[in-house]
Amino acid sequence: MRSIRKRLTAAGLLTIFTISTLLSLLLSLSRELSQTQSGNKPQFLKEFREQLSAKQRTCDVFSNHDGIDDIELVVFGDSWVDDKLIAGQEKRGKTWPEVFCQDINCTSRLTFAASQPPSSYPYFEPVGVYTSHRTHDIAHNRTSAHASHVLPDLESQIDSYLSLSTSNTASRTTIFLLSLGFWDIHSLAAITLNVSRDIIEQCINNIFGQLDRLYENFNDAARSLDMNQRTYESREFCVILPKVLDPTLSPGWLKQRNLSRVASSTVEQQKNAIYLTELWNEHLENKTMAWKLKDPVGPKVHQTKIIQGNRKLIFTLNIPRILLDIIFNYYTDSNLRHDAVSSSLQSLHEPCVKIYQPASFNGTPQSNTSGVQVCTRPENFMWWDAWHVGPVGNDIVGKSVRSAMLEHA
Repeated sequence: MRSIRKRLTAAGLLTIFTISTLLSLLLSLSRELSQTQSGNKPQFLKEFREQLSAKQRTCDVFSNHDGIDDIELVVFGDSWVDDKLIAGQEKRGKTWPEVFCQDINCTSRLTFAASQPPSSYPYFEPVGVYTSHRTHDIAHNRTSAHASHVLPDLESQIDSYLSLSTSNTASRTTIFLLSLGFWDIHSLAAITLNVSRDIIEQCINNIFGQLDRLYENFNDAARSLDMNQRTYESREFCVILPKVLDPTLSPGWLKQRNLSRVASSTVEQQKNAIYLTELWNEHLENKTMAWKLKDPVGPKVHQTKIIQGNRKLIFTLNIPRILLDIIFNYYTDSNLRHDAVSSSLQSLHEPCVKIYQPASFNGTPQSNTSGVQVCTRPENFMWWDAWHVGPVGNDIVGKSVRSAMLEHA
């Protein structure tokens, strides 16, 4: 009886906490929308505009991509942007970077992002790409290999990119997209905040350390080209950094995450994840502002006539707000921008793909495969599977990128 009461208490507390979390996020979104409608831009947009007011510039592909013949999108990160087609997942549709690439008429797309094979669950815990394996191993005091190690972290992905021939990098318009944080927070929510706070900061610093490598490679490739100064100066180092969505909003948080049966631990991890998400996005925004204004590659760059001044154009994409727009419109009757899409959704909480654990007897699995059920109409579901948004969300995010970047500029 005591065990039943404890589980009921845990379930009740978690339900209340989930509802309050969603309400707080919706209220935050409502405040942002009110600011926009009243003509008051959020503070970070004001600061961004002030920084760009001298030149009012943006990547050519955002302002006028029709005249650009060679656009390359290079994607690093996690399963949210991994576009490798897996058998049985054809209905998932395009990832949002694919939609964005189509919107700006990309001529090429390189994807170094990685995902855990869907067949891994339920035999292995859900994991994804981390910003740095070393950082997480230290945080969790790991002394042996972890399931996440089979996936390349950001440094490994960028190593792979830099190992390719980059002789014509500066002759094309290249956009770098780095999607990270979701699985970092998923993992770090299980440890104490005293440790995870520092790890979040290390992760953000690691992202910008890797951006330094990309930027230096960009400049080195440009110097090696025999092109006139005017042509090169029209080229910019373009980067898109998406903010991370709170992992506790995904169906998998309660259904596929290895949470302790102790009530306080379950609620504590959810609180940790919400806090760490806010901390991640705040650090990402602040570091973006600082990194854009400095030149990390050293004085040798300025010794040539080809490279003059700071060429970095970096944007943070507010994916949480775009997705919360859909949720907000689903629960209200207001005529906002995605209301037609929201009205077609039938489920915000259940995913299109459901995975069932093998039947067991006395704790022993009775089969070697798990059951998978895929819905017939993925467009009716907010979520494709337990951890990733479906085709509706990806389509809206992908088509919002260009306009969002122009708004920032």
